[in-house]
Amino acid sequence: MTIKEPLIFINFKTYPEATAEKAMQLAEIINDVSNELGITIFVSPQFMDINSIITKYDIPIFAQHVDYAEPGRNTGYIIPESIKKSGCFGALINHSEKPLSLNEIELTINRCKETELISCLCASNAEETESIAKKHPDMMIVEIPELIGTGKAISTVNPEVVINAINVIRKIDEKRILQVGSPRHDMFFDVKKETKKHSKKHVLILPSPIVNYSGLTDTETFLRYEKLIKKIIQILQKFEIDIIVKLHPTQDPSNDFIRNVFKQNDKTIPVFHTTPILEQLKTADAVIHIEPHGVGLSTAILESLIMNIPTMNIVIKNEIFQFDCVREKAILTHLDSDYIEKPIFELLFNENVRNNLIKNTKNHLSNYLVNPGIASKKFAEMLSLLK
Repeated sequence: MTIKEPLIFINFKTYPEATAEKAMQLAEIINDVSNELGITIFVSPQFMDINSIITKYDIPIFAQHVDYAEPGRNTGYIIPESIKKSGCFGALINHSEKPLSLNEIELTINRCKETELISCLCASNAEETESIAKKHPDMMIVEIPELIGTGKAISTVNPEVVINAINVIRKIDEKRILQVGSPRHDMFFDVKKETKKHSKKHVLILPSPIVNYSGLTDTETFLRYEKLIKKIIQILQKFEIDIIVKLHPTQDPSNDFIRNVFKQNDKTIPVFHTTPILEQLKTADAVIHIEPHGVGLSTAILESLIMNIPTMNIVIKNEIFQFDCVREKAILTHLDSDYIEKPIFELLFNENVRNNLIKNTKNHLSNYLVNPGIASKKFAEMLSLLK
């Protein structure tokens, strides 16, 4: 099997939409997309669906779990030998939804090595990362369990967790840290902005959902969000700007609230949800991102920066977190309580401001990203070495 970049990983989990016949339907779509685009899409289906998918499609598969048991009298266990013979590429181990003890992890990693399965270990913090890294798995994923399914990336909400995890692994074995970058963002480096002239400037508004974190969501947040949207619409209409809205792709209930606020103020504003953001970024003259909690930044901001689009982040809180892109002045950042009409005007029409943002963005990306535009290639090379 040839690994081609860019690389995508899809975990089927146990969702009804990815079970049995529907798992095969999803696998067919994945296979078609993979062949059409010439990329590698790893999938992690349920065990009963592995053989059906592998028999029909040439898709690299990671088992969702594997046990350390040996062949023999071990009823109910899923042994590495059966995973390997089924044609799997590797196995996820210690996922937050299927945690193991440290002793079980070590035994499982050793069994994967015996059967030449790629072991992909999951950890939630630096301490767990250090303990697991000492057992020398092939790959590691660090993720805060509470963030899974929220649409918030650990790299933006709490990048220190990733940084600390990397540092503890370096202390164990410097050679085991292979920086490949962000494969999912390679495509944004290749896309060319549409150059056709519009009668009006286009602003892409990216409203992040109001996530129901404990202690972070209250009535005031919704009221301030609604007020801010109205204010932004009024300002852009005053400047005769075309507005496009791209909701976060998660199925979050607050997306309905956000969509309704935009439509109540102007029914003609196009509001996209599940369509790829790339299409909206191609025509955008500027991006305005709305962050309701202030504890993180959407990856959409990184994507707009890669495409050299002047970007503003408006935070519905009483303080601005000093993320790297904020400190390095790659984006304009304001609170919802600020006077934002002048900053929005400058974002759109002040060429000095726009050029400085683009200049600062290039410096920021050179510090923030590894292997920009070729991360998938580097990751594929790494996997080839492991295999």
